[in-house]
Amino acid sequence: METVEKEQQALLYATIFGNVTTIFQQMYANTNRYHEMLNNVRDFLKLYQVPKGLSERVMDYIVSTWSMSKGIDTEKVLSICPKDMRADICVHLNRKVFNEHPAFRLASDGCLRSLAVEFQTTHCAPGDLIFHAGESVDTLCFVVSGSLEVIQDDEVIAILGRSWKMRLGAGTKDVEHCRRKDGGRRDGGEDNGEREKKENDVVK
Repeated sequence: METVEKEQQALLYATIFGNVTTIFQQMYANTNRYHEMLNNVRDFLKLYQVPKGLSERVMDYIVSTWSMSKGIDTEKVLSICPKDMRADICVHLNRKVFNEHPAFRLASDGCLRSLAVEFQTTHCAPGDLIFHAGESVDTLCFVVSGSLEVIQDDEVIAILGRSWKMRLGAGTKDVEHCRRKDGGRRDGGEDNGEREKKENDVVK
């Protein structure tokens, strides 16, 4: 009996140790990938003599994006899943947008599933222009987190938060780091700049 218990304990310890080892190996691999990516970007910026201000923006964007994603490639993970499962995951990832925006209030589950797989989440760093004044825009964006400033004639005329869609006729400047989700817009209309100051997430 004692032998069986010892074997069970040994198996338990081996399992725990193996899991911990795997976790550390994964962390080490992710850290290596992160530093390799940073080195590649620095080499690129140096090779093409990118101006200092723009280089700093690029590095800030990469660091902040990595810190949010932890180096996980969402699109790569989704591509592994079958179509039905991918739709379920995408609906879950975009649930906040569907719940908070009245545009989706009457949409059926099938409609939401079709839309969700087409949505793209974009991370926008502070100071980024999302749309320049006068350029043609073919997407409809929803602010997931953060906020944006609407700029017209160098003046802030509005600040948009999560309850707003990004489809305006004036420039928009980001006040926070922002994520956006972008949904299709097919009218080929024009929008003015949308610019960010804090990080935001926006859905296309």
